[in-house]
Amino acid sequence: MPGRLVLAAVLVPFLAFGFAASGEDPARIEAELDGDTLLMRGIFEAADPPSAELSYTLDVRKRGASGTSSTRQGGVFTPAADRADTLSTVRLGVQPGDTVEARLEVIGPAGLVAGADFRDTIR
Repeated sequence: MPGRLVLAAVLVPFLAFGFAASGEDPARIEAELDGDTLLMRGIFEAADPPSAELSYTLDVRKRGASGTSSTRQGGVFTPAADRADTLSTVRLGVQPGDTVEARLEVIGPAGLVAGADFRDTIR
């Protein structure tokens, strides 16, 4: 897509719940830069997810010349097999040199199910 830059996320899987994820991490953070706006999405997708209701939190922090900002979003959802659930969407105004960090955690009845981390500097 012209004018768009997709940023990479560092994924940290936690399989404490013990379900199959088809070789992929069940939680991920997608980030897309469009001009001076960074769009971030927390995603959960598993081939054989737990049948229990899960909760999530997405923490996003931005640091740069214009200062520091942070946001935390969370909620509950019931996952379905082979379906990508967009858990949260965050839009940030950014400028070159800003550092953005995010952490997505998915929690079930027994504790942490999956997590993903993101860190990048806007160029």
